[in-house]
Amino acid sequence: MNDIGRITGLSVVFREEQKMAAIGKPVRGTLSAEQALAILLNGTGLGYRFSNATTVQIYVLPPSTSAASRGTSDTMVVQAQGNSRLGPVVGYVASNSTSGTKTNTPPMRTPQSVSVITREQADAQGAQSLVQALRYSSGVAAEVRGSASRYDLPYVCGFGSPTNSNQYLDGLRLLRGGGYAIPQIETYGIELIEFLKGPSSTLYGGVTPGGLINAISKVPTSEPQHAVEMLYGSHNRMQLGVDSAGPLNDDRSLLYRVVALGRKSDTQVVNTKEERVYVAPSLTWIPNTDTSFTLNMSYQHDPEGGYYGVLPTVGSLWPSPAGQIPRNFNDGDLAFDEFDRKQSRAWWGISLSTASMTLGACATTSAISIIQRLPRA
Repeated sequence: MNDIGRITGLSVVFREEQKMAAIGKPVRGTLSAEQALAILLNGTGLGYRFSNATTVQIYVLPPSTSAASRGTSDTMVVQAQGNSRLGPVVGYVASNSTSGTKTNTPPMRTPQSVSVITREQADAQGAQSLVQALRYSSGVAAEVRGSASRYDLPYVCGFGSPTNSNQYLDGLRLLRGGGYAIPQIETYGIELIEFLKGPSSTLYGGVTPGGLINAISKVPTSEPQHAVEMLYGSHNRMQLGVDSAGPLNDDRSLLYRVVALGRKSDTQVVNTKEERVYVAPSLTWIPNTDTSFTLNMSYQHDPEGGYYGVLPTVGSLWPSPAGQIPRNFNDGDLAFDEFDRKQSRAWWGISLSTASMTLGACATTSAISIIQRLPRA
Protein backbone atom coordinates (compact mmCIF):
# COMPACT_ATOMS: atom_id res chain seq x y z
CA MET A 1 0.00 0.00 0.00
CA ASN A 2 2.79 2.40 0.85
CA ASP A 3 4.46 1.65 -2.48
CA ILE A 4 1.29 2.57 -4.36
CA GLY A 5 0.98 5.74 -2.29
CA ARG A 6 4.57 6.74 -3.02
CA ILE A 7 4.30 6.06 -6.77
CA THR A 8 0.95 7.77 -7.30
CA GLY A 9 1.42 10.60 -4.80
CA LEU A 10 -1.50 9.44 -2.63
CA SER A 11 -1.62 9.62 1.14
CA VAL A 12 -2.58 6.17 2.53
CA VAL A 13 -4.51 6.19 5.81
CA PHE A 14 -5.46 3.11 7.89
CA ARG A 15 -8.57 3.90 9.88
CA GLU A 16 -8.99 0.59 11.72
CA GLU A 17 -7.86 0.33 15.33
CA GLN A 18 -7.12 -3.41 15.21
CA LYS A 19 -4.10 -4.86 13.45
CA MET A 20 -4.49 -5.75 9.79
CA ALA A 21 -2.25 -8.33 8.12
CA ALA A 22 -2.84 -9.44 4.54
CA ILE A 23 -0.89 -10.42 1.42
CA GLY A 24 -2.19 -8.72 -1.69
CA LYS A 25 -2.19 -9.96 -5.25
CA PRO A 26 0.60 -8.91 -7.63
CA VAL A 27 0.07 -5.65 -9.50
CA ARG A 28 1.69 -5.04 -12.88
CA GLY A 29 1.28 -2.74 -15.86
CA THR A 30 0.21 0.81 -16.52
CA LEU A 31 -2.83 1.32 -14.29
CA SER A 32 -4.77 4.04 -12.56
CA ALA A 33 -4.54 4.28 -8.79
CA GLU A 34 -8.05 2.82 -8.44
CA GLN A 35 -7.19 -0.16 -10.66
CA ALA A 36 -4.00 -0.86 -8.74
CA LEU A 37 -5.81 -0.72 -5.39
CA ALA A 38 -8.61 -2.98 -6.58
CA ILE A 39 -6.17 -5.64 -7.81
CA LEU A 40 -3.95 -5.47 -4.73
CA LEU A 41 -6.80 -5.73 -2.20
CA ASN A 42 -8.88 -8.31 -4.07
CA GLY A 43 -9.54 -11.24 -1.73
CA THR A 44 -7.73 -9.75 1.27
CA GLY A 45 -10.80 -8.72 3.24
CA LEU A 46 -9.78 -5.08 2.98
CA GLY A 47 -11.42 -2.25 1.07
CA TYR A 48 -10.57 1.31 0.12
CA ARG A 49 -12.31 4.64 -0.34
CA PHE A 50 -11.07 8.09 -1.38
CA SER A 51 -11.72 10.80 1.20
CA ASN A 52 -10.46 13.39 -1.30
CA ALA A 53 -8.39 13.58 -4.47
CA THR A 54 -5.10 12.88 -2.67
CA THR A 55 -6.04 10.61 0.28
CA VAL A 56 -7.18 6.97 0.28
CA GLN A 57 -8.48 5.19 3.38
CA ILE A 58 -8.02 1.44 3.98
CA TYR A 59 -10.59 -0.38 6.10
CA VAL A 60 -11.77 -3.91 6.95
CA LEU A 61 -14.70 -5.12 4.85
CA PRO A 62 -17.78 -6.55 6.54
CA PRO A 63 -17.75 -10.38 6.78
CA SER A 64 -20.49 -10.69 4.14
CA THR A 65 -18.34 -9.00 1.49
CA SER A 66 -14.96 -10.34 2.59
CA ALA A 67 -13.32 -13.11 0.59
CA ALA A 68 -11.16 -15.82 2.05
CA SER A 69 -8.74 -16.29 -0.79
CA ARG A 70 -5.41 -14.52 -0.64
CA GLY A 71 -2.54 -14.19 -3.08
CA THR A 72 1.06 -15.22 -2.40
CA SER A 73 3.16 -12.82 -4.50
CA ASP A 74 4.51 -9.50 -3.30
CA THR A 75 5.70 -8.31 -6.73
CA MET A 76 4.46 -4.81 -7.48
CA VAL A 77 5.06 -2.60 -10.51
CA VAL A 78 2.62 0.33 -10.66
CA GLN A 79 2.58 3.44 -12.82
CA ALA A 80 -0.14 6.00 -12.19
CA GLN A 81 -2.21 7.40 -15.03
CA GLY A 82 -3.15 10.57 -13.18
CA ASN A 83 -0.88 13.47 -12.34
CA SER A 84 0.93 13.95 -9.07
CA ARG A 85 3.48 16.45 -7.82
CA LEU A 86 6.04 13.64 -7.72
CA GLY A 87 5.66 12.64 -11.33
CA PRO A 88 4.78 13.71 -14.84
CA VAL A 89 1.29 14.49 -16.06
CA VAL A 90 0.10 11.86 -18.51
CA GLY A 91 -1.89 13.13 -21.51
CA TYR A 92 -3.29 16.47 -22.61
CA VAL A 93 -5.69 16.99 -19.70
CA ALA A 94 -4.42 17.46 -16.13
CA SER A 95 -6.77 16.07 -13.48
CA ASN A 96 -5.45 18.34 -10.71
CA SER A 97 -4.16 21.90 -10.38
CA THR A 98 -2.28 23.69 -7.59
CA SER A 99 -2.43 27.36 -8.63
CA GLY A 100 -6.09 28.10 -7.86
CA THR A 101 -6.03 27.04 -4.21
CA LYS A 102 -2.33 26.20 -3.53
CA THR A 103 -3.51 22.65 -2.88
CA ASN A 104 -3.68 19.61 -5.13
CA THR A 105 -7.29 20.17 -6.27
CA PRO A 106 -9.11 19.19 -9.49
CA PRO A 107 -9.90 22.24 -11.69
CA MET A 108 -13.60 21.32 -11.60
CA ARG A 109 -13.56 21.92 -7.83
CA THR A 110 -11.59 25.16 -8.04
CA PRO A 111 -13.84 28.27 -7.81
CA GLN A 112 -11.74 30.14 -10.38
CA SER A 113 -10.88 29.76 -14.04
CA VAL A 114 -7.65 27.77 -14.48
CA SER A 115 -6.14 26.65 -17.79
CA VAL A 116 -3.46 23.94 -17.64
CA ILE A 117 -0.99 23.40 -20.48
CA THR A 118 0.62 19.98 -20.00
CA ARG A 119 4.02 18.82 -21.23
CA GLU A 120 2.41 16.67 -23.93
CA GLN A 121 0.34 19.58 -25.24
CA ALA A 122 3.36 21.90 -25.36
CA ASP A 123 5.38 19.26 -27.22
CA ALA A 124 2.56 18.74 -29.73
CA GLN A 125 2.48 22.51 -30.34
CA GLY A 126 6.24 22.56 -30.83
CA ALA A 127 6.50 25.29 -28.20
CA GLN A 128 10.06 26.44 -27.51
CA SER A 129 9.17 29.13 -24.98
CA LEU A 130 6.55 29.90 -22.34
CA VAL A 131 4.69 32.39 -24.55
CA GLN A 132 4.56 29.90 -27.43
CA ALA A 133 2.95 27.35 -25.10
CA LEU A 134 0.24 29.94 -24.28
CA ARG A 135 -0.73 30.53 -27.91
CA TYR A 136 -3.98 28.53 -27.67
CA SER A 137 -5.07 29.83 -24.25
CA SER A 138 -7.93 32.29 -24.09
CA GLY A 139 -7.53 35.57 -22.26
CA VAL A 140 -3.79 36.00 -22.86
CA ALA A 141 -1.85 37.91 -25.52
CA ALA A 142 1.26 35.79 -25.48
CA GLU A 143 3.65 37.13 -28.12
CA VAL A 144 3.31 40.90 -27.99
CA ARG A 145 6.86 41.36 -29.32
CA GLY A 146 6.44 39.12 -32.34
CA SER A 147 9.57 37.13 -33.17
CA ALA A 148 11.58 38.60 -30.28
CA SER A 149 12.54 35.71 -27.99
CA ARG A 150 14.72 37.42 -25.38
CA TYR A 151 11.96 37.78 -22.78
CA ASP A 152 8.51 36.31 -22.07
CA LEU A 153 6.05 39.21 -21.69
CA PRO A 154 2.50 37.82 -21.79
CA TYR A 155 -0.40 40.22 -21.33
CA VAL A 156 -3.04 38.53 -19.15
CA CYS A 157 -6.61 39.76 -19.63
CA GLY A 158 -5.30 43.14 -20.74
CA PHE A 159 -2.72 43.54 -17.96
CA GLY A 160 0.98 43.24 -18.62
CA SER A 161 4.31 45.03 -19.08
CA PRO A 162 7.98 44.28 -18.49
CA THR A 163 7.61 45.52 -14.91
CA ASN A 164 4.41 43.58 -14.06
CA SER A 165 4.94 40.47 -11.93
CA ASN A 166 2.41 38.15 -13.56
CA GLN A 167 4.84 35.23 -13.96
CA TYR A 168 5.40 32.66 -11.22
CA LEU A 169 7.56 29.55 -10.97
CA ASP A 170 6.40 26.75 -8.64
CA GLY A 171 3.96 29.13 -6.96
CA LEU A 172 6.62 31.75 -6.23
CA ARG A 173 6.98 35.12 -7.92
CA LEU A 174 9.64 35.25 -10.60
CA LEU A 175 11.94 37.98 -9.32
CA ARG A 176 12.79 40.89 -11.62
CA GLY A 177 15.31 43.69 -11.42
CA GLY A 178 15.32 47.17 -12.85
CA GLY A 179 15.50 47.93 -16.55
CA TYR A 180 16.22 44.84 -18.60
CA ALA A 181 17.03 42.52 -15.67
CA ILE A 182 14.17 40.17 -16.54
CA PRO A 183 14.67 36.38 -16.21
CA GLN A 184 13.22 33.85 -18.64
CA ILE A 185 11.83 30.38 -17.91
CA GLU A 186 13.33 27.50 -19.91
CA THR A 187 10.37 25.34 -20.92
CA TYR A 188 12.45 22.16 -21.25
CA GLY A 189 12.67 22.14 -17.46
CA ILE A 190 8.90 22.69 -17.03
CA GLU A 191 6.35 19.92 -16.43
CA LEU A 192 3.24 22.04 -17.00
CA ILE A 193 2.01 25.63 -17.11
CA GLU A 194 -1.05 26.82 -15.18
CA PHE A 195 -2.83 29.98 -16.26
CA LEU A 196 -4.91 31.41 -13.39
CA LYS A 197 -7.39 34.03 -14.58
CA GLY A 198 -8.75 36.87 -12.48
CA PRO A 199 -7.72 38.58 -9.21
CA SER A 200 -5.60 36.38 -6.93
CA SER A 201 -4.08 38.76 -4.39
CA THR A 202 -5.48 36.79 -1.45
CA LEU A 203 -3.17 33.90 -2.38
CA TYR A 204 -0.28 35.63 -4.14
CA GLY A 205 -0.16 39.18 -2.79
CA GLY A 206 0.49 42.01 -5.26
CA VAL A 207 -0.47 40.47 -8.59
CA THR A 208 -2.21 42.08 -11.57
CA PRO A 209 -6.04 41.84 -11.63
CA GLY A 210 -5.92 39.94 -14.92
CA GLY A 211 -4.34 36.84 -13.42
CA LEU A 212 -0.99 35.08 -13.44
CA ILE A 213 1.07 32.43 -15.21
CA ASN A 214 2.45 29.70 -12.91
CA ALA A 215 5.01 27.28 -14.38
CA ILE A 216 5.63 23.98 -12.56
CA SER A 217 9.19 22.63 -12.68
CA LYS A 218 10.11 19.04 -13.40
CA VAL A 219 10.78 17.16 -10.17
CA PRO A 220 12.19 13.71 -9.30
CA THR A 221 10.12 10.62 -10.10
CA SER A 222 9.89 7.28 -8.31
CA GLU A 223 10.08 5.39 -11.60
CA PRO A 224 13.28 5.57 -13.71
CA GLN A 225 12.92 7.61 -16.88
CA HIS A 226 15.60 8.86 -19.23
CA ALA A 227 15.28 10.93 -22.40
CA VAL A 228 17.57 12.61 -24.88
CA GLU A 229 16.25 15.28 -27.27
CA MET A 230 18.08 16.46 -30.39
CA LEU A 231 16.59 19.21 -32.57
CA TYR A 232 17.65 20.87 -35.77
CA GLY A 233 15.52 23.51 -37.44
CA SER A 234 15.28 26.74 -39.34
CA HIS A 235 18.05 29.34 -39.06
CA ASN A 236 20.58 26.61 -38.18
CA ARG A 237 18.86 25.96 -34.87
CA MET A 238 20.62 23.17 -32.96
CA GLN A 239 19.48 21.94 -29.56
CA LEU A 240 20.45 19.03 -27.29
CA GLY A 241 18.48 18.17 -24.16
CA VAL A 242 18.92 15.48 -21.50
CA ASP A 243 16.33 14.52 -18.88
CA SER A 244 17.15 11.74 -16.38
CA ALA A 245 15.19 10.82 -13.25
CA GLY A 246 14.61 7.93 -10.88
CA PRO A 247 15.26 6.50 -7.39
CA LEU A 248 18.66 6.52 -5.70
CA ASN A 249 17.95 3.68 -3.25
CA ASP A 250 15.95 0.46 -3.11
CA ASP A 251 13.04 1.71 -1.00
CA ARG A 252 12.64 4.75 -3.31
CA SER A 253 12.71 7.22 -0.47
CA LEU A 254 15.45 9.24 -2.19
CA LEU A 255 14.73 10.43 -5.74
CA TYR A 256 16.69 12.53 -8.21
CA ARG A 257 16.29 14.38 -11.49
CA VAL A 258 18.76 16.14 -13.76
CA VAL A 259 17.59 18.29 -16.69
CA ALA A 260 20.18 19.86 -19.00
CA LEU A 261 19.94 21.70 -22.31
CA GLY A 262 22.23 23.41 -24.79
CA ARG A 263 21.02 25.58 -27.68
CA LYS A 264 22.62 27.60 -30.46
CA SER A 265 20.76 29.26 -33.31
CA ASP A 266 20.68 32.11 -35.76
CA THR A 267 17.43 34.07 -36.11
CA GLN A 268 15.34 35.49 -38.94
CA VAL A 269 17.15 38.83 -38.42
CA VAL A 270 20.65 39.05 -39.89
CA ASN A 271 23.68 39.05 -37.56
CA THR A 272 21.71 38.00 -34.47
CA LYS A 273 22.03 34.74 -32.55
CA GLU A 274 20.45 32.82 -29.68
CA GLU A 275 22.54 30.76 -27.27
CA ARG A 276 21.65 29.03 -24.01
CA VAL A 277 23.12 26.63 -21.47
CA TYR A 278 20.66 25.30 -18.86
CA VAL A 279 21.18 22.85 -15.98
CA ALA A 280 18.55 21.97 -13.34
CA PRO A 281 19.29 19.25 -10.74
CA SER A 282 16.72 18.32 -8.09
CA LEU A 283 16.47 15.92 -5.16
CA THR A 284 13.47 14.60 -3.19
CA TRP A 285 13.50 12.79 0.15
CA ILE A 286 10.36 10.88 1.22
CA PRO A 287 10.74 9.74 4.84
CA ASN A 288 7.13 8.46 4.90
CA THR A 289 3.99 8.54 2.78
CA ASP A 290 2.80 11.79 4.37
CA THR A 291 5.95 13.87 4.10
CA SER A 292 8.32 14.84 1.31
CA PHE A 293 11.17 17.34 1.01
CA THR A 294 12.28 18.64 -2.40
CA LEU A 295 15.30 20.73 -3.34
CA ASN A 296 15.30 22.16 -6.87
CA MET A 297 18.11 24.23 -8.36
CA SER A 298 18.78 25.70 -11.79
CA TYR A 299 21.46 27.66 -13.62
CA GLN A 300 20.97 29.36 -16.97
CA HIS A 301 23.39 31.32 -19.14
CA ASP A 302 22.36 33.15 -22.32
CA PRO A 303 25.47 34.54 -24.06
CA GLU A 304 23.27 35.73 -26.93
CA GLY A 305 19.68 36.88 -26.59
CA GLY A 306 18.56 37.12 -30.20
CA TYR A 307 16.84 40.14 -31.71
CA TYR A 308 14.88 42.61 -29.61
CA GLY A 309 14.38 45.60 -31.90
CA VAL A 310 11.09 46.92 -33.27
CA LEU A 311 10.44 47.88 -36.89
CA PRO A 312 7.97 50.66 -37.75
CA THR A 313 4.53 49.71 -38.99
CA VAL A 314 4.94 51.89 -42.09
CA GLY A 315 7.34 50.05 -44.32
CA SER A 316 6.92 46.64 -42.72
CA LEU A 317 3.19 45.94 -42.36
CA TRP A 318 1.92 48.97 -44.29
CA PRO A 319 3.34 50.21 -47.61
CA SER A 320 5.81 53.09 -47.60
CA PRO A 321 6.88 55.50 -50.36
CA ALA A 322 10.48 54.70 -49.38
CA GLY A 323 9.96 51.01 -50.07
CA GLN A 324 9.44 47.84 -48.07
CA ILE A 325 11.70 47.01 -45.11
CA PRO A 326 13.06 43.43 -45.39
CA ARG A 327 11.90 41.01 -42.70
CA ASN A 328 15.51 40.17 -41.84
CA PHE A 329 16.52 43.82 -41.39
CA ASN A 330 18.57 44.55 -38.26
CA ASP A 331 18.09 48.08 -36.95
CA GLY A 332 20.90 47.76 -34.39
CA ASP A 333 24.61 48.54 -34.45
CA LEU A 334 26.67 45.34 -34.71
CA ALA A 335 29.58 46.96 -32.86
CA PHE A 336 27.37 48.17 -30.03
CA ASP A 337 24.45 45.78 -29.51
CA GLU A 338 25.39 43.13 -26.91
CA PHE A 339 23.50 40.88 -24.51
CA ASP A 340 24.62 38.43 -21.80
CA ARG A 341 22.35 37.01 -19.10
CA LYS A 342 23.07 34.67 -16.23
CA GLN A 343 20.42 33.55 -13.78
CA SER A 344 20.43 31.02 -10.95
CA ARG A 345 17.72 29.74 -8.65
CA ALA A 346 17.35 27.48 -5.61
CA TRP A 347 13.95 26.29 -4.40
CA TRP A 348 13.00 24.00 -1.54
CA GLY A 349 9.59 22.70 -0.57
CA ILE A 350 7.92 20.58 2.09
CA SER A 351 4.71 18.66 1.48
CA LEU A 352 2.65 17.36 4.42
CA SER A 353 -0.46 15.23 3.88
CA THR A 354 -3.28 14.53 6.33
CA ALA A 355 -6.51 12.64 6.01
CA SER A 356 -8.29 15.67 4.56
CA MET A 357 -5.74 17.90 2.84
CA THR A 358 -2.24 18.35 1.49
CA LEU A 359 -0.26 21.31 2.78
CA GLY A 360 2.96 22.71 1.39
CA ALA A 361 5.59 25.26 2.27
CA CYS A 362 8.34 26.52 0.02
CA ALA A 363 10.95 29.22 -0.32
CA THR A 364 13.26 30.38 -3.07
CA THR A 365 16.36 32.41 -3.66
CA SER A 366 17.47 33.60 -7.06
CA ALA A 367 19.97 35.86 -8.76
CA ILE A 368 20.12 37.38 -12.21
CA SER A 369 22.73 39.46 -13.98
CA ILE A 370 22.37 41.00 -17.43
CA ILE A 371 24.82 42.94 -19.56
CA GLN A 372 23.04 44.67 -22.41
CA ARG A 373 23.99 47.53 -24.68
CA LEU A 374 21.02 48.88 -26.61
CA PRO A 375 21.14 49.70 -30.31
CA ARG A 376 22.00 53.29 -31.15
CA ALA A 377 19.21 55.51 -32.35
